[in-house]
Amino acid sequence: MTAGLLAVGLAVLCGHSAFRAFDAADKIEKLSNRLGQGSAQDSIGGLQWIGALNSIIGVLWLVGGLLLMSRKSTGRIMLILLACVGGVSSLYSAIASLDAEVPGAAIGSFIGLGVAALVLGLTIAGSTTRWLAAAPGRLRPYGPPAPYGQPSYGQPGPPPVYPGQPPYPQPY
Repeated sequence: MTAGLLAVGLAVLCGHSAFRAFDAADKIEKLSNRLGQGSAQDSIGGLQWIGALNSIIGVLWLVGGLLLMSRKSTGRIMLILLACVGGVSSLYSAIASLDAEVPGAAIGSFIGLGVAALVLGLTIAGSTTRWLAAAPGRLRPYGPPAPYGQPSYGQPGPPPVYPGQPPYPQPY
Protein backbone atom coordinates (compact mmCIF):
# COMPACT_ATOMS: atom_id res chain seq x y z
CA MET A 1 0.00 0.00 0.00
CA THR A 2 2.81 2.41 0.89
CA ALA A 3 4.61 1.68 -2.37
CA GLY A 4 1.39 2.49 -4.24
CA LEU A 5 1.06 5.81 -2.45
CA LEU A 6 4.70 6.63 -3.18
CA ALA A 7 4.11 5.78 -6.84
CA VAL A 8 1.13 8.12 -7.02
CA GLY A 9 3.26 10.83 -5.40
CA LEU A 10 5.99 10.23 -7.97
CA ALA A 11 3.38 10.48 -10.72
CA VAL A 12 2.37 13.90 -9.40
CA LEU A 13 6.02 14.99 -9.34
CA CYS A 14 6.50 13.74 -12.91
CA GLY A 15 3.43 15.67 -14.00
CA HIS A 16 4.76 18.83 -12.35
CA SER A 17 8.15 18.33 -13.99
CA ALA A 18 6.52 17.82 -17.40
CA PHE A 19 4.48 21.00 -16.94
CA ARG A 20 7.61 22.95 -16.01
CA ALA A 21 9.52 21.62 -19.04
CA PHE A 22 6.69 22.51 -21.45
CA ASP A 23 6.31 25.92 -19.80
CA ALA A 24 10.05 26.64 -20.10
CA ALA A 25 10.04 25.59 -23.76
CA ASP A 26 7.11 27.91 -24.41
CA LYS A 27 8.80 30.85 -22.67
CA ILE A 28 12.08 30.28 -24.53
CA GLU A 29 10.20 30.11 -27.82
CA LYS A 30 8.34 33.37 -27.14
CA LEU A 31 11.55 35.11 -26.09
CA SER A 32 13.40 33.74 -29.12
CA ASN A 33 10.67 34.98 -31.46
CA ARG A 34 10.67 38.40 -29.82
CA LEU A 35 14.45 38.73 -30.10
CA GLY A 36 14.50 37.34 -33.62
CA GLN A 37 16.99 34.59 -32.90
CA GLY A 38 16.38 31.09 -34.16
CA SER A 39 19.23 29.41 -32.30
CA ALA A 40 17.04 28.35 -29.38
CA GLN A 41 15.28 25.60 -31.35
CA ASP A 42 17.59 22.91 -29.96
CA SER A 43 16.77 23.93 -26.39
CA ILE A 44 13.05 24.10 -27.15
CA GLY A 45 13.06 20.64 -28.74
CA GLY A 46 15.02 19.18 -25.84
CA LEU A 47 12.66 20.63 -23.25
CA GLN A 48 9.62 19.39 -25.15
CA TRP A 49 11.17 15.91 -25.36
CA ILE A 50 11.84 15.96 -21.60
CA GLY A 51 8.27 17.09 -20.94
CA ALA A 52 6.82 14.32 -23.08
CA LEU A 53 9.04 11.68 -21.46
CA ASN A 54 8.09 12.89 -17.97
CA SER A 55 4.41 12.75 -18.93
CA ILE A 56 4.69 9.14 -20.09
CA ILE A 57 6.69 8.07 -17.04
CA GLY A 58 4.22 9.88 -14.76
CA VAL A 59 1.30 8.00 -16.30
CA LEU A 60 3.15 4.70 -15.83
CA TRP A 61 3.83 5.51 -12.14
CA LEU A 62 0.18 6.45 -11.66
CA VAL A 63 -1.17 3.32 -13.32
CA GLY A 64 1.26 1.07 -11.44
CA GLY A 65 0.46 2.70 -8.11
CA LEU A 66 -3.30 2.49 -8.63
CA LEU A 67 -3.07 -1.14 -9.75
CA LEU A 68 -1.01 -2.01 -6.68
CA MET A 69 -3.44 -0.24 -4.36
CA SER A 70 -6.28 -2.21 -5.94
CA ARG A 71 -4.30 -5.39 -5.15
CA LYS A 72 -3.32 -6.37 -8.68
CA SER A 73 0.02 -8.11 -9.13
CA THR A 74 0.44 -6.31 -12.46
CA GLY A 75 0.88 -3.07 -10.52
CA ARG A 76 3.59 -4.68 -8.43
CA ILE A 77 5.48 -5.80 -11.53
CA MET A 78 5.13 -2.35 -13.11
CA LEU A 79 6.47 -0.65 -9.99
CA ILE A 80 9.41 -3.04 -9.73
CA LEU A 81 10.37 -2.31 -13.35
CA LEU A 82 9.87 1.45 -12.97
CA ALA A 83 11.89 1.54 -9.75
CA CYS A 84 14.75 -0.34 -11.41
CA VAL A 85 14.79 1.96 -14.43
CA GLY A 86 14.43 5.03 -12.21
CA GLY A 87 17.23 3.90 -9.94
CA VAL A 88 19.62 3.28 -12.82
CA SER A 89 18.79 6.63 -14.43
CA SER A 90 19.18 8.44 -11.09
CA LEU A 91 22.55 6.80 -10.55
CA TYR A 92 23.66 7.78 -14.06
CA SER A 93 22.45 11.35 -13.46
CA ALA A 94 24.29 11.55 -10.14
CA ILE A 95 27.55 10.35 -11.69
CA ALA A 96 27.17 12.77 -14.60
CA SER A 97 26.40 15.64 -12.20
CA LEU A 98 29.46 14.89 -10.08
CA ASP A 99 31.59 14.64 -13.22
CA ALA A 100 30.32 18.06 -14.35
CA GLU A 101 31.01 19.41 -10.84
CA VAL A 102 27.37 20.26 -10.10
CA PRO A 103 26.89 18.89 -6.57
CA GLY A 104 23.36 20.26 -6.18
CA ALA A 105 22.09 18.18 -9.07
CA ALA A 106 23.95 15.15 -7.72
CA ILE A 107 22.20 15.50 -4.36
CA GLY A 108 18.82 15.52 -6.13
CA SER A 109 19.81 12.47 -8.11
CA PHE A 110 20.85 10.61 -4.97
CA ILE A 111 17.48 11.47 -3.40
CA GLY A 112 15.80 10.01 -6.50
CA LEU A 113 17.96 6.91 -6.18
CA GLY A 114 16.87 6.55 -2.55
CA VAL A 115 13.18 6.87 -3.42
CA ALA A 116 13.56 4.30 -6.21
CA ALA A 117 15.29 1.93 -3.77
CA LEU A 118 12.50 2.47 -1.23
CA VAL A 119 9.76 1.72 -3.76
CA LEU A 120 11.68 -1.35 -4.97
CA GLY A 121 12.18 -2.62 -1.44
CA LEU A 122 8.53 -2.13 -0.53
CA THR A 123 7.23 -3.85 -3.65
CA ILE A 124 9.43 -6.93 -3.35
CA ALA A 125 8.82 -7.31 0.39
CA GLY A 126 7.15 -10.50 1.58
CA SER A 127 4.41 -8.53 3.29
CA THR A 128 3.38 -7.09 -0.08
CA THR A 129 3.21 -10.60 -1.51
CA ARG A 130 1.00 -11.76 1.36
CA TRP A 131 -1.17 -8.63 1.10
CA LEU A 132 -1.74 -9.25 -2.61
CA ALA A 133 -2.48 -12.94 -2.02
CA ALA A 134 -5.08 -12.11 0.65
CA ALA A 135 -7.14 -9.96 -1.72
CA PRO A 136 -10.86 -10.71 -1.57
CA GLY A 137 -12.07 -12.94 -4.38
CA ARG A 138 -8.64 -14.36 -5.08
CA LEU A 139 -8.27 -18.12 -5.40
CA ARG A 140 -5.95 -19.50 -2.79
CA PRO A 141 -3.59 -22.42 -3.44
CA TYR A 142 -4.47 -24.00 -0.10
CA GLY A 143 -7.57 -25.11 1.80
CA PRO A 144 -10.34 -27.56 0.98
CA PRO A 145 -11.79 -27.69 -2.51
CA ALA A 146 -14.91 -25.72 -3.23
CA PRO A 147 -18.12 -27.57 -2.20
CA TYR A 148 -19.83 -27.45 -5.57
CA GLY A 149 -19.80 -29.41 -8.78
CA GLN A 150 -20.08 -33.09 -9.50
CA PRO A 151 -17.62 -35.32 -7.69
CA SER A 152 -15.09 -36.99 -9.94
CA TYR A 153 -16.21 -40.51 -8.94
CA GLY A 154 -19.79 -40.20 -10.27
CA GLN A 155 -23.24 -39.74 -8.75
CA PRO A 156 -23.98 -41.30 -5.37
CA GLY A 157 -26.39 -44.23 -5.32
CA PRO A 158 -29.64 -44.49 -3.35
CA PRO A 159 -29.39 -44.47 0.45
CA PRO A 160 -28.85 -47.88 2.10
CA VAL A 161 -31.88 -49.86 3.29
CA TYR A 162 -31.62 -51.32 6.79
CA PRO A 163 -33.41 -54.54 7.83
CA GLY A 164 -36.72 -53.91 9.50
CA GLN A 165 -37.23 -50.51 7.90
CA PRO A 166 -39.36 -49.82 4.91
CA PRO A 167 -37.31 -48.72 1.93
CA TYR A 168 -39.14 -45.41 1.71
CA PRO A 169 -40.74 -43.25 4.34
CA GLN A 170 -44.41 -44.14 4.81
CA PRO A 171 -46.99 -41.37 4.93
CA TYR A 172 -49.25 -41.34 8.03
